[in-house]
Formats: sequence, C-alpha cells, structure tokens
Amino acid sequence: MTKPAGSRILQTRLEMIGYSVVTASDSEEALSAFRLLTPDLIVLDVMMPKLDSYGVCQELIRRTNYYANSIGRCSRPNHWAGTGC
Repeated sequence: MTKPAGSRILQTRLEMIGYSVVTASDSEEALSAFRLLTPDLIVLDVMMPKLDSYGVCQELIRRTNYYANSIGRCSRPNHWAGTGC
C-alpha cells in the first residue's frame, strides 16, 4: 500500500532536519513498532485503519504508561487535532 502524501511529506521534512522516522500503515504496526523502539515522539493520523489514534493513545498508556504529551494526532497534512490523548 502506498503511503498518503501527507505522511510522505512529514517523513521527508523530519528526516531533512535529522530525525530518524519509522512509519506504520495501521494501528497494529504502530503499536508493534512502539514496543520495539520506544520513540521520543509519535505522530498519529486521527483516521488510522483498524484502531483510531485515540484508541492507540489509550492502548499505549494502558500498556506502558507512556507520557501522553509526546503524541501528536494529525487529521490533514497541515492540521493538528491536538497533542496528548
């Protein structure tokens, strides 16, 4: 499956300023990646396949007590739905 344009743009911009970026195509991949990597920042699409970003936030906090303010949710490439869960 091809990544949405907004995801590719955000990944490119973050990599250009020196960040390592790991992407996931759905909530299950995101949760698996989190368990392996424990990132400093998570950016989620509000409309993720399988489990929406709110569900992913709740699951991360339930499983790991991850600090909720390190999670940003994005519904369009230039629109932040808020930070935290």
